[in-house]
Amino acid sequence: MKPLVTLLVTLCLAVPASAAPPHHMPVVVQSDRIQIGYEFVPRYLDLPQVLVVPAGKTVTASPDSTWDYIEVAGTLRIARDRDTVLRFTHLFVLPGGVLDAGTQADPIPAGRRVELVVRDVPIDTARDPFQWGNGLLNFSKQTRVGAAKTAWTMATGDIAAGATALTLAADPRGWQVGDELLLPDSRQTKLPASPRRESPVTIAAIDGRTVTLSKPLDFEHLVIRDPDGGVVLLPRVANLTRNIVIRSETLSPETGTPGHTADIGEHATWDVRYNELAGLGRTRGIPLDNALLATKHVGTNQAGRYNDHHHHAQGFGSFTIGNVNRGNGRVKWGVVVHGTHDARIEDTITVGFPGAGFVTEDGYETRNVFRHNFAAYSIGNHKGDTNIETANARRDNNPGAAGNGFWARGVTNTFEANEAWNNSSGFNMFNQDTLPGNYPSVPGGDHDKVFNKFLALPVRFADNVTAANLVTGLEYWGVARYPTLNQTSAFNGIAQFFQGISESIHPFLVNPTLVCDRGTGWGVHSDRSYVPKLDIEGGGRIVGCAEGLHGSAEQVRIVGTLFQNVIDVNLTNMPSVSSYQENVMHKPLPGHPPVYIVLGDDRAWPGGAQMPAAGASQWVNQRGSQHRVKNWQGTGQDYRLFTLQQLASTAAWPSTDVYPHMFNAPDAGMTMGEAWAKYGIAYRGEALNDAEAVKLEGLVRGLAHPGLDAPLGPPRGVVTLPNSREPARIDKGTVKVYATMTGDPKAASDVLMVSVDGGKPFFVNPPPDGYRDIRTFTTSNIAPGGHEIRTWRTDANRRPIDASLMTFHYSVGVATESQPSKPQR
Repeated sequence: MKPLVTLLVTLCLAVPASAAPPHHMPVVVQSDRIQIGYEFVPRYLDLPQVLVVPAGKTVTASPDSTWDYIEVAGTLRIARDRDTVLRFTHLFVLPGGVLDAGTQADPIPAGRRVELVVRDVPIDTARDPFQWGNGLLNFSKQTRVGAAKTAWTMATGDIAAGATALTLAADPRGWQVGDELLLPDSRQTKLPASPRRESPVTIAAIDGRTVTLSKPLDFEHLVIRDPDGGVVLLPRVANLTRNIVIRSETLSPETGTPGHTADIGEHATWDVRYNELAGLGRTRGIPLDNALLATKHVGTNQAGRYNDHHHHAQGFGSFTIGNVNRGNGRVKWGVVVHGTHDARIEDTITVGFPGAGFVTEDGYETRNVFRHNFAAYSIGNHKGDTNIETANARRDNNPGAAGNGFWARGVTNTFEANEAWNNSSGFNMFNQDTLPGNYPSVPGGDHDKVFNKFLALPVRFADNVTAANLVTGLEYWGVARYPTLNQTSAFNGIAQFFQGISESIHPFLVNPTLVCDRGTGWGVHSDRSYVPKLDIEGGGRIVGCAEGLHGSAEQVRIVGTLFQNVIDVNLTNMPSVSSYQENVMHKPLPGHPPVYIVLGDDRAWPGGAQMPAAGASQWVNQRGSQHRVKNWQGTGQDYRLFTLQQLASTAAWPSTDVYPHMFNAPDAGMTMGEAWAKYGIAYRGEALNDAEAVKLEGLVRGLAHPGLDAPLGPPRGVVTLPNSREPARIDKGTVKVYATMTGDPKAASDVLMVSVDGGKPFFVNPPPDGYRDIRTFTTSNIAPGGHEIRTWRTDANRRPIDASLMTFHYSVGVATESQPSKPQR
């Protein structure tokens, strides 16, 4: 029987729950429980084996002891001069208490081992309905600092299958014989396949940077190379052994009751370094099911019971460094930063957490630093559906369950030099469905700032690596423009960079290295419907893929990037996209013909009664070609690019009131060249004279014309609908008029002046959003017969420009009410 310390204490925080600012986590110690916001955890002082460390006292743990309940109001210390095994069902560090299991100045030395074991005891849900117990809860301060060691490094080259030794690229500080190693798979594999994983392998001997292994390796671990054989990424080698271990007594994913750990409340801080956390956590990657006291519902999948959980803690001055987190195959998340700010998470490893390795949970987590961490083998419920993240969060009440190395719902943090290998997806910046909350405007301050996801940007995102993940390397959801610096994404199964379907986004990749294996997968995928702008710049490369750029954005800008893929930039069926390329170099992928830019398709409308199919208007923004290339292939030559539809000899599409053809050419029977000469209007903003067309190597389904600037005419406002070809449509006693601004935009204001049937002139301003070069207005001039619309433009001083005056006509038959066939712009 272990001794029972009988001194009991009752402590309360200075800030009562009613006065707590939003998203502080008030913690109040009562006689029978610890209140955690609106939840609570019992104080188990009546259990048989209880150790209470009173305030002002220091107790050193016995070398080998077992407790039902440990409550620390003073200091519970772990000895440095001997091994310690401390078993418990519940270990709570109360406000003012300290758990001292090594400090930076006085760590647990390398020759000693400390085990903190959460016993396999069923949860008493009648007493603990929120299931906070059965684990280590820190409401104050804990330091658990073990012997320092290099968390992970890389090999110097290819490692063959069957190899029994390897050479490291850096000194393995602190590595010892018997330490377990992790060598991730470097193949490009996609679902439904899975990444290979070595059976357990340990260190048999160490000689400098040469490590002898306990067994021959099961498979090869090759260098990831670009199409020309250059080294992109060397094989990684991680050390999974630490001399402080906190673990569940049961490591089975199917049986028993695992423990969990959490730092809770605004006064909780931690310094946890070189620990191994194993088999911890109870929240699974299935829909959440929390306790409801009002209905006496017992939660079957309580949220927030994770492996390493920082729950509404201050974070400032707290550290998670050099740790190893081993998933039990069941708990969803590894290292979880939840409503916590200004903490540092560095050199830490997560392995085998189905949902995600590293998590910022709600969205408003701020200024935390994630640096040089390593996440591997998080697979989750991803089946290749690229919308799985939103389905999990919105439909299934199971956010962050797809299998990400890093799942950052809170993006306003620093992410630097982290790596993710062999997960479903490597790194997901999921700025979606964020929860409302306040955060401190300064480190350690009050929660005085309201979080706004539309303004949420990372402090820094640089030098991260995502490799050999099954679906995507780096994903963005709802993130505005910020520089993604030096991203390396290589050999990920479907896409190296993927932009999800979400609110307006502006990906900005600076010096990216995106590499696929032998012409498979995509370098960059984004959806034009959801992405206003896409920027790539800074001397990077996108190589080895089936398509370097798949999908697009409304505006694409690529500067100083090397492409070497089966197809480099694929704009097939993307005629409404505008693109600008400067100092971009293209190389053919070995074994494939040069296909550098695919522009549009081979079809050109032949004329006739049947209008071409189009999903949106192709006749807005009449400012010249929407595709420009500066310094093509390093030749110093600049070009505008055109589709075959833009040749002057092709038929011009006449305007009709059938969506989306309202902004086409006003007259029927015109060629594209005639419409351009008469109105300054053409498909995609400019017509190309057939005799001046230039063919460029690798430009497929497109033609070029020298020069970046189009020869724009005088500014005009062209009424495209209604016209004299068919009676105007009358709707609620008015005619809707469609017009587009053409000519040199620098020579005029953006105001369109209009007079109908000689009436009083009025002006039409740009629409508040959308395309600024289109104008719509209504007129009540609907008497049967012909009508006249006069338009003109004004200069910056609102004076009429003579060359802009134009006259258009429309006719009205019997005035009948009707509706357009589709919603119109």
